[in-house]
Amino acid sequence: MSSVLLTVGIPTRNRSGYLRDLLGALEAQVGGEGLRQDQVEVLVSDNASSDETGDLGRGFASRLPHARYWCNAENIGAQGNYHKLVEEARGRFLWIIGDDDLVLPGAVGETVKELEADAGLGLLIHFDTRYDPRLRRPQRFGSYADYIRECARVHPHALVEHTLTTSNVYRLDAFDRAFARAHDATDFPHMYGMGQGLKVRGGAVKVSAYPAIRVRDRRAPAVDGVWPTDLERSWIAYLGWLRELHGVPELEPQRAIEHIRRELMRKMTRHPLRYVRDNWHALRQPQAWVWFIRRLFFHSRGGREK
Repeated sequence: MSSVLLTVGIPTRNRSGYLRDLLGALEAQVGGEGLRQDQVEVLVSDNASSDETGDLGRGFASRLPHARYWCNAENIGAQGNYHKLVEEARGRFLWIIGDDDLVLPGAVGETVKELEADAGLGLLIHFDTRYDPRLRRPQRFGSYADYIRECARVHPHALVEHTLTTSNVYRLDAFDRAFARAHDATDFPHMYGMGQGLKVRGGAVKVSAYPAIRVRDRRAPAVDGVWPTDLERSWIAYLGWLRELHGVPELEPQRAIEHIRRELMRKMTRHPLRYVRDNWHALRQPQAWVWFIRRLFFHSRGGREK
């Protein structure tokens, strides 16, 4: 039996400016809202940072009995740091939160209530508060396949949106660790591990309605300066795999990608200076300009590819 209901895990490296906000929010919620240590623990895995991350992590752990901080002796990579948190988690459920994302007031307490109230839950999904997935919320599905079918019918891009690590609170025994590690070369090993595990172990899926997370407007620098080289190809491969594994032939990966392209082009053309400001770190990478040219070509052809 797990000794904790929920483990909140934070993988981090050299992002102390972003991490400070996240740890402050978690300390206020976990320490200030009466949550017990058997309800939630917070783990901070510092991947050999050279900035102020160590001071922040140690101070956080010293003030919060629910928290534990460690620093890896060497940089084990972003995926390795994720797996480290999976291995160290004692919770029945695991919520890994990106160090540059924001957790909104009350989110941890509401999440704990959801998990305590639903013994059959395998996955709880939090969408970015700025994103409308066009799904009725809250909504509970009997299986991950049922959730995929509803997304395919209403808005397939919702399946892409919740590849965001911070969106997913999953039952740890329904996460296939070996399968996730085998997909480290993809951009979403956590989704492969979760999708495979839910297929085998089962569990209901619920989409929350309360405000829980928000992705910052200004993007943080990439971990170790490494950006995905072809994110769209990774999304299409993942969605195709998901369609076959869970038997949802109506899921069309290309529809989701077309929506992404339209939305990003809309943001760029509506507020170009703001877009450059918020994505400055990404735009310093050559592959970002390849992506940009492809989006312009797509937009000039009326929003669809042949």
